Amino acid sequence: MDINRLGKEIQYYRKLRGLSQQELAGSICNQSEVSRIEAGKVFPTLQILYYMSLKLKVPITFLLEASMREREDYIREIKEWIDELVSHKNYEEVYELARAELKQDYVLNDEALFSYINWRYAVASYQTGHITVDQCIKKIEQSLVQTEEKFMNMAEGLDSKMRNSLAILYAEKQNYEKSFDCYETIIKQEKMLETDPSFLPKVYYNYGKTLFDCGSIEEAEKIVNQGIRQSVQCGNMLYIGQLYYQRGCCKEERNEASAGTDFIKAYSYMDEMGKENMKKIILQKKRDYFNYESAAQLYPLYPVKKL
Repeated sequence: MDINRLGKEIQYYRKLRGLSQQELAGSICNQSEVSRIEAGKVFPTLQILYYMSLKLKVPITFLLEASMREREDYIREIKEWIDELVSHKNYEEVYELARAELKQDYVLNDEALFSYINWRYAVASYQTGHITVDQCIKKIEQSLVQTEEKFMNMAEGLDSKMRNSLAILYAEKQNYEKSFDCYETIIKQEKMLETDPSFLPKVYYNYGKTLFDCGSIEEAEKIVNQGIRQSVQCGNMLYIGQLYYQRGCCKEERNEASAGTDFIKAYSYMDEMGKENMKKIILQKKRDYFNYESAAQLYPLYPVKKL
C-alpha cells in the first residue's frame, strides 16, 4: 500500500472542504495523528479512515484504492470522477479538483491527460465566473490544437468533446456559424460511437436546440430526428427524452397537434430514467398538453398517473 499517496489524498480533500487538521480530527483522533497520516508516516485504522471519509465527503473505497492503485488506474478514475461531477453540474468541485491536478508533475508530463484536465478546467472556470466566455473559448481552442496533434487523444474522442463545448460557447455569443461548424465536424467524424455511445445523441440534441433558438425550426427538427434515430440504433436512450422534447418544441412552433405526443413521450422517458428535474421542467412549460385521458390513450400499457 502507498501510504504517501493516501496521505496526499486526505490532505487534498481536507483543504478542499476547508477543514483544518484539528477540525478533521474532531472526535476521531488527535491532530498529530492527522498530521502523521497526511505526511505518509502512518496508515490509519479502517475505523479512523471511515470517519474521515464521512467528514471529507469521499467514499472510503476511493481512499483505500488511492493507497493501492497504479498510476494508470488513478488517472482513469480521476477522469471518471470529473466526468461524473460535470454530469451533475458540480463545477465548483471540478474547478478545485482540476486546478489541483494541473499542478501535479504526472499531469504536466502526460500530454493526453493535461489536454483533458485543461479543457475541463477551462469550462469549470467559466461556469464558476473565474473567466469570461472569450477567455474560455481561447483556452479550449489552444487545447484543441494540441489535442489534434496527438492521435491517441483523438482516438479517445477528446477533440469532439472539446468541439461540443466550443459549439455551446459560440452559441452563447450568438456566433451561430462557428457553433454549427463545430457540430457538423463532430457528426461527420462519428468516432465517438465506439468510445461513448451517448455522446453523439447529446450532440444532436445540442445542435437541434441551437438551431431552434436561432429560428431555424425545420433544420432543428431534421437534426433532432437524426438524434432520435441514432439513439435507437446505438441502444442508448440517455438523451432521447430531451430529443423528443425538442422535437415537440419544433412542432409546437408550427402549431402541429402531434407536439403533445412528443412532450408526453419526453416525459415518459424522463420518468423511466429518473430525471426528476427534467420532468418538472416539462410539466411547468407544457402542462396544457398533459391530461390523464390523452396520456392513457398514447400509452395504454404504461401506468400513467394523473398529473
